[in-house]
Amino acid sequence: MTDSRVNAVEIAWTPEQRRAVETIERGVAVSAAAGSGKTAVLAERCAYLICDAPESHRCSVGALLVVTFTESAAAEMRSRIRERLRSRAAERPHDARLRTQLALLDTAHIGTLHSFCLWLVRRWFSEVGVDAGATVMDADAARLLKIQTLDQECERRYAADDEQGRAFKRLIDDYGLGNDGVIRSTALRLADLLESQVVPEQWLDTATQRYSDGVAAVTSSLAAALRVELALQDEHVRHVAAGIDGDDAYIAFHRGIIARYGDQLSRWLQTVRTLNSQRQSGDQSACLAALNALLAEINAYSMDARGGPRAGADESLAVARHDATKSREKTKELFESRLRRRFARFTTTEMEAHLQRTAPHVGAFAGVVRTLREHYSLAKRRSDVLDFADLERMACDLLQRDHVATAVQRQFAHVLVDEYQDINRLQSDLIRALSRKGASGRPLNLFTVGDIKQSIYRFRSAEPRVFLERAGDGSASGADVTSIALQENFRSRPRVIEGINCLFRTLMRGSIGDVDYQDGHFLRPGRRFTDGRSGPVTELHLLDRRFAVSAGGQSDETDDDGGAADQSDEREADAPVYVDPNDPAEWAGIEREAYVIAERIRRLRAGEFELDGRRGIKLADIAVLLRAGVHTADALVSCLGRFGIPAYSKTPGKLLQTVEVRDLRALLEVMDNGQQDIPLAAVLRSPVLGDPLNERELQTVCGADRSVPFHRAVQLYATHGCDGSLQSTVRAKLGKIHRYRRAMRVRSLPDALWSIIDGSGYLAYVGGLIEGRRRRANLVRFHEHARRCESYRRHGLRRFLEYLDSLESDDRDVASASVSDECSDAVQVMSIHASKGLEFPIVFVADLGRRFNLTDARGRMILDRDAGIGFNVVDRDALIEYPSIVHRLAAAEIELQTRAEELRVLYVGMTRAQEKLILVGSAPAAVIQQLRRRTASRKGLTGLDVATGRSFLDWIVPALTTQPAGIVAWDGADSDASLYQVVVHAADVIREWRMPPAPGSTRSPLLEAAGRMKPLPPDEPVSPTSTWAEDLIARVRFQYPHLEAASVPSVVAASDVRHVFDWQSDPEVRIDRPGDDPTPARLRSDRDDARRRGTVTHRVLQHLDISLVRDPRSVADQVDAFIARGLLVLDDKGRADIDGIAWFCGTSLGRRAAAAGDGFRREFMFLAGRPASEMDQTLRPDMDDRVLVRGIVDGILPCDGGLELIDYKTDRISAAAANERAARYQRPMQLYAASIEALFRRPVIHAWLVFLRPQVIMDVRAASPPDVETPAIT
Repeated sequence: MTDSRVNAVEIAWTPEQRRAVETIERGVAVSAAAGSGKTAVLAERCAYLICDAPESHRCSVGALLVVTFTESAAAEMRSRIRERLRSRAAERPHDARLRTQLALLDTAHIGTLHSFCLWLVRRWFSEVGVDAGATVMDADAARLLKIQTLDQECERRYAADDEQGRAFKRLIDDYGLGNDGVIRSTALRLADLLESQVVPEQWLDTATQRYSDGVAAVTSSLAAALRVELALQDEHVRHVAAGIDGDDAYIAFHRGIIARYGDQLSRWLQTVRTLNSQRQSGDQSACLAALNALLAEINAYSMDARGGPRAGADESLAVARHDATKSREKTKELFESRLRRRFARFTTTEMEAHLQRTAPHVGAFAGVVRTLREHYSLAKRRSDVLDFADLERMACDLLQRDHVATAVQRQFAHVLVDEYQDINRLQSDLIRALSRKGASGRPLNLFTVGDIKQSIYRFRSAEPRVFLERAGDGSASGADVTSIALQENFRSRPRVIEGINCLFRTLMRGSIGDVDYQDGHFLRPGRRFTDGRSGPVTELHLLDRRFAVSAGGQSDETDDDGGAADQSDEREADAPVYVDPNDPAEWAGIEREAYVIAERIRRLRAGEFELDGRRGIKLADIAVLLRAGVHTADALVSCLGRFGIPAYSKTPGKLLQTVEVRDLRALLEVMDNGQQDIPLAAVLRSPVLGDPLNERELQTVCGADRSVPFHRAVQLYATHGCDGSLQSTVRAKLGKIHRYRRAMRVRSLPDALWSIIDGSGYLAYVGGLIEGRRRRANLVRFHEHARRCESYRRHGLRRFLEYLDSLESDDRDVASASVSDECSDAVQVMSIHASKGLEFPIVFVADLGRRFNLTDARGRMILDRDAGIGFNVVDRDALIEYPSIVHRLAAAEIELQTRAEELRVLYVGMTRAQEKLILVGSAPAAVIQQLRRRTASRKGLTGLDVATGRSFLDWIVPALTTQPAGIVAWDGADSDASLYQVVVHAADVIREWRMPPAPGSTRSPLLEAAGRMKPLPPDEPVSPTSTWAEDLIARVRFQYPHLEAASVPSVVAASDVRHVFDWQSDPEVRIDRPGDDPTPARLRSDRDDARRRGTVTHRVLQHLDISLVRDPRSVADQVDAFIARGLLVLDDKGRADIDGIAWFCGTSLGRRAAAAGDGFRREFMFLAGRPASEMDQTLRPDMDDRVLVRGIVDGILPCDGGLELIDYKTDRISAAAANERAARYQRPMQLYAASIEALFRRPVIHAWLVFLRPQVIMDVRAASPPDVETPAIT
């Protein structure tokens, strides 16, 4: 595996790349095709702006703002820029400025958009009214808080006996059938969608007004959607009619029906255009009447074939007649399903009534979401946390303020954005706001790079049209943005590129996904290969899945629309990979495809194919890409292993579906509610509480009293069981559950959960199973997930379980752990999304027959960012429901955008290949033949062919069928001139396949004896030269030579030194795992409040004008001013220790601080390297290890001969306890002093601890402990 790099030394920059690097004084929009080296171009542009641009346009690294899509991409970008600068520094060894810029690179703003937003918010935190130290929640913690907020709102509405409460209950009854789960999940999805909208409330108002304002509000959308559909069908019908040849009367009759329909479509299309003119002129009533007449005409139209001639007896025309009949039937089906039922099923009057009936439900739903957003914002403010959406919106708000925008634009001379095709509208507005707009008289400085054809993150709210608008800015006449297209591909063989071009030239068009794959998007070969290979390097393997019963227990029948889509079974990772290794009919579709992949790998490596440079193929050169990798990757890896082909999956599975996590989750459910029978049975049958009960023992327990529920029968057996041994076992298991439940009440969720995972021995148990490393990693990841969800707010076990339930209901499972060794020589299996940005010599794209996921367009309530909120009409009296016109329009838009993204996903997958591309998919052979016959006589595909595809094969097979002769070698025919070679694996051939036995499935007596540590047989051969055993023993006995230094972290906060390293002198300090917190849950709120008091008091002392303090009232007045300025929030007013602050200001130390003015440094942050032996007294003093110490000194005061340090303490202690408490702070203060002395090169004379509550000041700089002869100032 490699990444897409273009090395400036190996490859000369193309003219387009050079333009992208060197264009200045205007905006630049780069459209970079796959493999065109966009990352290298971006890095080179950064280096050019720093080093090589004209003198007046050069900038420092600090004046660059580089925005990437992920943190890993940011690290890669920083590394690339460093390489460019180092190469220049080597050429210019005397350039001091260049060396300085290289040294400052780590301080440059190169990161994700969220990291920049966080920097901006913390710099101007007072402007947006947040705490500068506010925590940023990750997505999981944010979702957990949203769920909790929504639960509270739903409970409030359930209890409300007003119109709002009644409307909510009617919503639950009509759209949830009495279950609020669907309402909740849809509300959460809508809340997420609103976060990417520029003005969320306006979007929500518009979505609800579509119902309350009636059909007039959707006339424009309805006419636009109707125009698009009519245009698609008009083009399609003309292609179909032109492709039906023959003078036979029967064929001519069916062709005539299709042709007449085409003529009618043209007339309807002209009517719609007239409607648009009427609407634009303002004549709404005439427009509505004309629309109603058009819909009535469409509804009345018929494609009936009755009365036509009978098919003749001429057998030579049988196939042509059959194809003509099927073409007419397919055309009629498209008319019925996509035109009549979608648009003309109801009149505009009926549509109006439907919208009015649905409007109250939509209003009630929107009200829930509005309140959810409001209360969620309040909950975040109370907890002093932010989420990613807050960062974006606050940053946008800040950049609307002239002084902030001016400061940012002055700081950043250039703004460069990678992967611009993956941003949304709000992020686009933010980026445009932070870059120069030209109004200041300075040139535009925004550089964007991306590829619309690789926009595959719609599920993350990416809007490809934003990229198109940016590119359009550069193509407009007189624009101050330059558009540059990078089309040279430096990754793939020319014949791979030709094959990709010929396929997507047929599939990608402006009507589907806004991309017209013409000359401007063609890939052009940019890399030279030395071997001059000819012949097809792209293969398509089609597997017939026409078996009596599939592996999932379903018959392999054709889809309703004749497509090749395959609803493959999605087995769990731990389920058996196959039923019978000798019967391929019982294998899953991906397992049969794995057989083909394994055979192709074996033949390729046996010499059939050599890579460029005539080198052999390693397994690491091969990647298998999957569209839905979560469900199929494990099965594919397992099958390849049976053929002796090592493989690993880089696509994590579903964590919550793994056996070990299911066992643990069942235990948590029983701890939460002991009367749950199924989870309790699962716990007793699992090893999580020790040796599991077998089926007979479980039946014995259950059968002791069948008149009571299972959980009660278990309790009764624990006290009155007839089998003493079994009774003791059951009693012990129930006792463990009781102890774990009691621990959960007094300890945090992650702390108690870890005691179960590790303390029970379950972690060690799963580590001894097959794939033990992965299972252990899954348990650790599950615990880490619980810890992160708990870290921002106390939620507890019940909320955590509800959160897990919501993940499953929304199909948002957590990724399981991946522990594969990526350095080994093994085939890599990953999703297409995970492969983006990577490249491989040989690429398999498998599972191409899998059906596209269109579930977002189904259901009673659907959401689309363009079409709004789509609700079905529910008629409670008639007990029926049907889609409203808004629902139909939203569903059509969702389906269109989903297929457009699937097309881009296919493009990304195919463009990963460097030298050979192999496509594999499964479909019934009859369907494949039907797809070929349907398009064989055409010169290309239509937009409707693409818009109705159900799987990748529905696109690929017809697209290849329409290629000119010689491009595709069908049915295994070999042709050096062909770009594609298609191989069909018939059912009869597949039935002869056999899967090798799984490694280790048959026990070797020798291995079994070795496993029991028995002596080897006397005749067992032993290699006289092998040192394998000695090496293994040496590895087991290896001891890390620097083990003692492992007790000290590499970075430590000075204030934490006493907690981490004083374990010898302080018996109250425990050594815990990171993240452990033994504090009882009921005491945590007090501790959190104490932390907030300390933070507020320090904030006041940081900004306080000490010279104005006369009494506590004068301190309170300044606190009020701080609240007005946004330095504090109103809730903090009572938290500051006003009396203690006023007392300190009146002491001699406070008066000296006031007299020092600006010379008194406050909240001084420092980093210092200290010997590790200072951190841990058990380490040898002669060790050269050092620790990076970071800290903040509350105050540094200059004095005669040196410095004085001041550290404020808000501990609630008495004056008598001050000496003892000071002893615990002595070591951090000494560390402060040593670090400050090294930084300022001046001695620290005094280190004062200022205890505000008892009003005691102590100097801990003395060598003796502070409780012995320590002077105090009171």
